[in-house]
Amino acid sequence: MRGAGSSVSLRAEGFEIDDVGSQALIQDRLETVEPLIRMLGDTAVGSGLITEPQRDRLYEELTAAGEHGALHLSVTMFGVIAHRPA
Repeated sequence: MRGAGSSVSLRAEGFEIDDVGSQALIQDRLETVEPLIRMLGDTAVGSGLITEPQRDRLYEELTAAGEHGALHLSVTMFGVIAHRPA
């Protein structure tokens, strides 16, 4: 898999691209608030974007949605393996 946007920047800096890949993290619907959503919720509270009660309500609503099969959470990560020529 070649030609990703990050590869262009690395090539411009003199790197040779060895591989480009991706991996999907698909959370179990019954464990949705652990740990990714908790990290995001805590960050949002710490940044003043939401209050602690709003965060806690979000956790409750996501948990209830997961219990009813009404929730899907996935994150796709991309990575590049590159090296500088000798």
